[in-house]
Amino acid sequence: MSFWKSVTLVGALLLASLSVNSQAAMIGVDNNFEDNGLTVLEYRSDGSIWEWLDLSVTNGISYNSLVADLNDDGRLNNSTSLLITNTGALNDVLNLAPDLSNGWSTVASADLTGLFGTFFGLTLVGNEQVTIGNGASDLTEQFILAFGDTVHEASEDSGATINDVNPNLPNIGETRGYTNTAVGNRGKFRSPFVLDGQTSFQFNDNVTDILSFNATNTAQFANATVGTWLVREVATIPTPSILSLFALSLVALCIRRKKWSK
Repeated sequence: MSFWKSVTLVGALLLASLSVNSQAAMIGVDNNFEDNGLTVLEYRSDGSIWEWLDLSVTNGISYNSLVADLNDDGRLNNSTSLLITNTGALNDVLNLAPDLSNGWSTVASADLTGLFGTFFGLTLVGNEQVTIGNGASDLTEQFILAFGDTVHEASEDSGATINDVNPNLPNIGETRGYTNTAVGNRGKFRSPFVLDGQTSFQFNDNVTDILSFNATNTAQFANATVGTWLVREVATIPTPSILSLFALSLVALCIRRKKWSK
């Protein structure tokens, strides 16, 4: 293979790698979230990359039983039949690929303050409910579609038939999940949510979207419309490292060409 053909091949491999990274949908006010279907990658300002599990996987599972399952073998897999849930929600867990079942941790309500604030471009305290006009509805819908519509997923898990009164609406409901922040001593935990308000029984879009940190749910029971916020830090080769590999490949080719020319 000639030198320039080798350079062309290395360049093609680089472009292919970059194109794969650019195929996923980038969302959020600053486009620093990547929707990958069952997970969302969050690219933080400190350079770290965090992965959030879609709440449609964990809705309908009691918080206490989910934590017990994670503590059992470090995986979300119902390994010892600890999960308290319905059949549809259980199947969502059992159908997870092996690489999506491990490494997850619950989060505090304060962590959701950062997540919501970064995604929507807001400065949040963490104990408030914020209403957003329809001008931000696109962001709200992005968030719910990426992180999981726990309202409509609850209907699917239970096998219910939804009769949509206004098929012209996208009918996006809300994303709601448990955190590990306890409230009082009666087994209640904070369950922050993002609400769009377009559900199957509404003729019109809700006039305001809502971000709330005030909701609580009892951790002992399975709630069909409430999941659990789970996150893990991921090791991903950033683009500068890919470029460094490309540069090293070119150096190696140049050295090899020099040997050929002798």
